[in-house]
Amino acid sequence: MVKRYRLIFSVFLIALIFVCLTGCSIINSHSPAAVARKQANTILKCIQENDADTLKSLFTPDIQKKPELDEQIYSFLNFIDGEIVSYSEPFGERGGGEYRYGETVYQKVDGSIRNIQTDTGKNYRINHSAIFINKNNPDNLGVYYMRIQDVDLIESDGGNPANREIAIYYSFD
Repeated sequence: MVKRYRLIFSVFLIALIFVCLTGCSIINSHSPAAVARKQANTILKCIQENDADTLKSLFTPDIQKKPELDEQIYSFLNFIDGEIVSYSEPFGERGGGEYRYGETVYQKVDGSIRNIQTDTGKNYRINHSAIFINKNNPDNLGVYYMRIQDVDLIESDGGNPANREIAIYYSFD
């Protein structure tokens, strides 16, 4: 009888540990940092594959309706000189937000990819910001800011400032 209780307790304990560990990984895959990293990876893949439609789908629904967005995306996708040959692991983090009476009104996430090198020897970095939570407009989530910078031009402080970077920015309110 005691062996049976031990067996039941052991099975219950193993099941409880399994649920806890699985639950933690599910939560972590939807954390602000994980979402920002996933978005950064998608942005990089869109540049590599010249995929304007997927890149556009990352923006908030309100921004996707902007008539000038397609032209901005075209410029964004064609800013990098050459094919990407290497880059650092994409980084994501929880950004700023607004909190009222203990409740999150909105929460941003920020992502970046550094040390992007092309087969032409150029170096770039990509940054983006997105709305992760928006209590005022819960259907309007997504990227609102995206930028590619030519690191070589920035560090040498040469060239036309307009040629150093290209950014797509809209207010998310």
